[in-house]
Amino acid sequence: MNSKIKAAVLGCTGYAGLELVYILTKHPNVTINFLGSQNHAGNFINKYDNRFGGTSLPKLNLLEKINFSELDVAFFALPHNISQYIIKNNIGKSIFIDLSADFRLRDPKIYKENYNIEHQSPSLLKEFVYGLPEINHINIKNSKNIAVPG
Repeated sequence: MNSKIKAAVLGCTGYAGLELVYILTKHPNVTINFLGSQNHAGNFINKYDNRFGGTSLPKLNLLEKINFSELDVAFFALPHNISQYIIKNNIGKSIFIDLSADFRLRDPKIYKENYNIEHQSPSLLKEFVYGLPEINHINIKNSKNIAVPG
């Protein structure tokens, strides 16, 4: 018998984060151990979405309070240019699935052209698999770092 997958969602009160938390709460093999929010720490997620009224989810916590080593997977539903700062100091501690654009592009020059800012972790761009199952399903299955298509 396998234990449940321990997951975290950072940026859980934005649209993508709320939808992701909802999907994860319906998965029978996932337990959410950490919900991260810089602006709403200390609150419960049901304050931002009434679909969570009957769930026993943890209180929202500051992103710097997360311990990636205690998780199986961390989802980053953060604004562009935020995930890269957190990931660069924690790569390899968990499976990372980034919903922002921070790791979608392999070339830091193209990232700068599109987002008008220097990428802070260009050496990590090659560590992420572009998470489009139709073309990359084998690489996704074997990767610990996935960049979700936008």
